[in-house]
Amino acid sequence: MAWYEFHEQAREEIKIQRLADDMNVHYAEACGWMACLWAWVAGHRPNGNVADLKAHELASYARCELPAEKFSTAIKTHGLIDKRGHINQWGRRGVKYLLSARSRVQKYRESHPESKRNSNVTETLPSNVTVTPTVPYLTVPNRNNHKDIKDGTDKGLRAFMQHFTQTLKTKTGQEADAKLVRKAYGKVVGYLKQWPEEQAVISEEVDRCPRGMTQAYYVAFLCGQIEQRMHEHFKAEAERVGKVV
Repeated sequence: MAWYEFHEQAREEIKIQRLADDMNVHYAEACGWMACLWAWVAGHRPNGNVADLKAHELASYARCELPAEKFSTAIKTHGLIDKRGHINQWGRRGVKYLLSARSRVQKYRESHPESKRNSNVTETLPSNVTVTPTVPYLTVPNRNNHKDIKDGTDKGLRAFMQHFTQTLKTKTGQEADAKLVRKAYGKVVGYLKQWPEEQAVISEEVDRCPRGMTQAYYVAFLCGQIEQRMHEHFKAEAERVGKVV
């Protein structure tokens, strides 16, 4: 599924306001047209080039039910499509990062043929990752146990999972649920391969969680932290790309 960044600026974009005025509609409707068009472009024209599209195609992909020629002329007149036929400032919407992220994922899968199609849900753990805890629980992780992750090795990832498994047991007073550990592994493996230097920080955030919660809570917390951090990485990269486009 393709995605793009819908920036806060779109809420007050003068080009969209001019489109709304030209088409005699509310700003929100014109903004919705552009959001639909951007979403289609993200999935079908990741380079942002729509120069070959006819007026009725642009209107259809934007879900605009008003006269297509008028809509097509307006979005070009007001710079929402530039003179080259590209979506204006397309580089700021994160698509270039999407492509580079896809490339990194593809390279990882090619070098790790055992990995699943969806790395967020891994059904089986590698043979060198055990659910049985073998390291002592630490209120604050021992950073010496995490140093191996710096080079993205399986040994470092194993150390992280052993620590997390022991955390589940210590905070809940129960043996770690293997199914939940697999879910955590599926979320962590790709992220720490990409950003291994964040392993200790994530461990510390989990360690600060209160005791007595369910094991599902701690896994959900871990997954949420990773999702948030991934979003921050994507946003920062998109902004960097936007500055150089």
